[in-house]
Amino acid sequence: VIELINQQENIKMITISDYVSQYNTQFSIIRMGESSWGEGGDFRVWKNPEHGWIWPYINASIIEFENILETNPNPSEWESRILKQTARELLLLEGSDWPFLLYTKQAKEYANQRFHHHHQRFLKLLWAAKNFNDRNRISLRELEEIESIDSCFQDVNIDYFKKRNV
Repeated sequence: VIELINQQENIKMITISDYVSQYNTQFSIIRMGESSWGEGGDFRVWKNPEHGWIWPYINASIIEFENILETNPNPSEWESRILKQTARELLLLEGSDWPFLLYTKQAKEYANQRFHHHHQRFLKLLWAAKNFNDRNRISLRELEEIESIDSCFQDVNIDYFKKRNV
């Protein structure tokens, strides 16, 4: 689509920041209300007492991973490989499919198992990251096995997971 647009002489593609600076446009600030594509247009699918137990696991995992990254600013190739797989497991743990499937009860047991499997692998990798020098924490074979199970997000950038000062 972009290539076709670029072929048009009467259409110029520019970034939003370029547009604003070029045309000196003023925009008013808007406040958007909470909404969701989920049932009722609110967050009941994700914030539900029946499966609210998942959020403390996710929140603690995020904090733990941020802390590990803070203490390992320049990881070696081996350390980076472990940290990248830890990031993949965290992304999979955070997936909205798990609370959705728990809420709808379409595949409740499957969602429960997948959530716990991702969390267990995350914890295993995190434990290895807490002491990279102890090669008994995770072997190359174990890491390769986890990587073969959850091989999505090959280009994951661990810098995106670092703690931000906002």
